[in-house]
Amino acid sequence: MSAKLNFIIFGLATLSGIALRTIMLLFTLDPNSGFFMPQYTVFTLMIIGLLCLGALTVFCSSFSLRSLKDRDIHLGGIVFPISLILVALAIIYETFFSNLPIGSGLLGSIPYGIIAVAAAGSLIYIGVCKFINVNYPGVLSLVLVVFWIFRLILVFTDFSALSLISDTVIETLLMCLSLIVFLFYSKIECGFTIKLVRIFYSVTLLCGYIASIASIPRIVVLLFRTTLVHLNLVPVITSVTIAIFTTILSAKLLLEKEK
Repeated sequence: MSAKLNFIIFGLATLSGIALRTIMLLFTLDPNSGFFMPQYTVFTLMIIGLLCLGALTVFCSSFSLRSLKDRDIHLGGIVFPISLILVALAIIYETFFSNLPIGSGLLGSIPYGIIAVAAAGSLIYIGVCKFINVNYPGVLSLVLVVFWIFRLILVFTDFSALSLISDTVIETLLMCLSLIVFLFYSKIECGFTIKLVRIFYSVTLLCGYIASIASIPRIVVLLFRTTLVHLNLVPVITSVTIAIFTTILSAKLLLEKEK
């Protein structure tokens, strides 16, 4: 399979997934409880099945690109540093300016805030250094990994009480996939030769798919059903920037392969 066809499949699957999940959130949720309405159980299960099929298609089509070889990877240019800065700004907004309950549980808001600032600062510093073509310590990217582990724990614990169970599941899945992507990304920044590039690329593109269907439908639904219970208590902005970051990172992997 060619890289162009792979990205076409990714684009079509993502657009379809966004449309299907938007329909599911608009028409199958009880606005008073946040649970799926029982009369739409079959319809809801069909949509969930199609979303899973889309995820499987994205991963398998990406993994079929056998021309992706283990190699050193260099992430430069203009667009990729912008995606890093967007993720950093989203982390800052989500931590200090949103109404999300992250950090209010067992581990507390102060440690989470400190690690969030460190991760965002590291990403902004790396992004700026890439812009002006200045060397920087790649080990700074590991701060993002530490932050994401912390965030995964809090997302799992603080959102486990939400009645909107579909968002709890998909957000936890997104955090797990994002952690894998950031681990690979940190290895790149630390100068290691990346092994299992096909798996890295496939997981990265799959993460972009999950991030898109996790965030964009919620934005659309919030415009039409502002009374929907708990929908505004799930991360949206960070998920959008993760979708941008992973899509651009996947494109960089392919473009480097074709040089």
